Amino acid sequence: MTEAEHHEFWERGRAEITRALRLRGYDLVAGAAGAPPPLLEELPLAAQAAFYTWMKRYSFRLCFRDLVIQGPARVRRGRKFYSPAKAEQYLAVLGRIFGAAGLKRLQEHPLDNLGEMLEWLIAEVMARELGVPSLRGVKIKNSDLSGDLDLVALLEGGLLVLEVKSSPPKHIHLPEVQAFVSRLFTVGPRCAALVEATHLRMKDK
Repeated sequence: MTEAEHHEFWERGRAEITRALRLRGYDLVAGAAGAPPPLLEELPLAAQAAFYTWMKRYSFRLCFRDLVIQGPARVRRGRKFYSPAKAEQYLAVLGRIFGAAGLKRLQEHPLDNLGEMLEWLIAEVMARELGVPSLRGVKIKNSDLSGDLDLVALLEGGLLVLEVKSSPPKHIHLPEVQAFVSRLFTVGPRCAALVEATHLRMKDK
């Protein structure tokens, strides 16, 4: 996909979702359409595509998480889901994707969580595997909506809302689920799902 095609794909999705929300009486205030999170925003599209391909691997996601939290020395020791040899391979991959300077910035980037990265990954899966564009971090006005909607898309003409969590199920408490359900009653999508990735949380409790 060329840059022009990439831009057209995501902007068409933005227009369709904006229209679907407006038919419900809501105006879109914010929502990222295809724009990568800060850690990836300086990468060209080809590098973002390579990163996406590797991020579909569970062990690679964990290695990336550990690198951002604790640095390469910790990663090189390996862990349950990747060996020291695999860690070296993944660090080499990240070096090729980000370059030496980018990899250094990646290690120094202060992050509390990888929620935004997970939302981007899910949006990319939907776009690349299903041809479905979406908006991340959706904020609307003219409503009593509390917080934002993690990911909104149109799937076969129906509105789809996803709540994305990067914590284990035992750390997803009832008030969070109730808030999600409340947002669903407000927006009235045809489909909804709560997506949870247990090993992308940045801090252990």
